[in-house]
Amino acid sequence: MKWLKTLRLKSDVKSKDPAVRRRAIEQLAVSAKPEFVELFVTNLGDKDIDVRYAAAEAIGKIKRESLSKQQQALVTQALVRTLKDRQVDVRLSAATTLKRLGWAPSSDDQAVAFEIAFGNLQDAAKLGEVALEPLLAELSHFGTQQRRAAVEALVKMNDPRTVWPLLTAMNDPDSTVKVSAIRALGKNTSNDVAAALLKMLWDPDPHARLAAAEALAEREDPDLMQHFVELLADANFEVKLVAIRFLSRLNIPILFDQQMVPLLSDPDSDVRRTVIQVLGTSRNSAFIGPLIMALVDEERPVREAATVALELINPKWALSEAAKQTVPALEKAVENSRPWVRVAAAGVLGRIRGNEDANAWKAVMVPIEEKPPSPPPPANKPAGP
Repeated sequence: MKWLKTLRLKSDVKSKDPAVRRRAIEQLAVSAKPEFVELFVTNLGDKDIDVRYAAAEAIGKIKRESLSKQQQALVTQALVRTLKDRQVDVRLSAATTLKRLGWAPSSDDQAVAFEIAFGNLQDAAKLGEVALEPLLAELSHFGTQQRRAAVEALVKMNDPRTVWPLLTAMNDPDSTVKVSAIRALGKNTSNDVAAALLKMLWDPDPHARLAAAEALAEREDPDLMQHFVELLADANFEVKLVAIRFLSRLNIPILFDQQMVPLLSDPDSDVRRTVIQVLGTSRNSAFIGPLIMALVDEERPVREAATVALELINPKWALSEAAKQTVPALEKAVENSRPWVRVAAAGVLGRIRGNEDANAWKAVMVPIEEKPPSPPPPANKPAGP
């Protein structure tokens, strides 16, 4: 009674329900008989993605040697058309079967479609101008990975016609696609791209803001100063770091005083440490006071950076007038509820007053999570009870 089941399945392939059509194709494919190949080829054009995929997979299960020359030609033509299917799995299945059949592209257009079907978009781009339109079409693909791959391939083409599509991709709903487009256009110096990158500095996506800031920072353009000053207030610490480094290269003293010093109280320790390094390389004695207060920072890398920065500015910073002016604040820090702050402040005060205790100054560098070692018991008493 197998013929009855086969008859029913052939009927189901024409059902209005795509789920029924898909299941029927999958069941017919189990036999891998060449007599069903025409039916499978017809369903490569089905409106339903799952049905098209099932048909492509079904064709792939039929052995080449079992197909007649006429059937092989029919299958090849249909699969070549399917290489341009919008569904990634469908076209990949078609490409895989074509490769197994020993098919090779006979034109650049087919070669591009073949590479794209396998997901090799950058290899497709190497084929030149013929790949431009197919790759541009991938920018509107519903698959995030496909859109991102299209961006990365298009930038390799170095074709001015890709600029506007890539500008559009900068507004992609997916963060990774957006960032890829920003980086792809980062070195483009046109006014349109510059305007788009500036706009991206205020994008809600922190990854997009960071990519745009990094791209603009590479331009070393002093006219961008105000934009980077505003980025010092960004909620993302990495964006702040890019802004700090860009502004430090401008080497404008008023920027250091008005914009950098306030960041010594930033909630992010990487920001505080980077600002300290910038202030240190300026070798400006005006920053000795703020840097002394950084010696009681809650993070050890920040305290270490402050020590190095002070030595760069003035190895005898403890004897400076600026150091004396920090004494009241340090005395207040000695009364802090946190033990490590009290110890660190006492060590700094000792150095400024010239009566420093080596252990007290060393304590400035002790991490918060480490507790100073307990003093050894007196020699005339046992260590334990």
